[in-house]
Amino acid sequence: MKIAALIPARYGSTRLPAKLVQDLGGISVIQRTYVSTLATGVFDEVWVVTDHEQIREQVLDLGGKVFF
Repeated sequence: MKIAALIPARYGSTRLPAKLVQDLGGISVIQRTYVSTLATGVFDEVWVVTDHEQIREQVLDLGGKVFF
């Protein structure tokens, strides 16, 4: 049995617009979340589920899997 992580990544935010694509120490918040999830070693697959092209592109730049 495979274990998959699904990271929900909505672009819209009421308090901080586009927060997932904001820089946090040299990489975006969504990239940091994706890399951190992979680094746990717990999951066989890590997917980001998003509604925005910019988030999709940032995850694909890391070689990640995206459901768009």
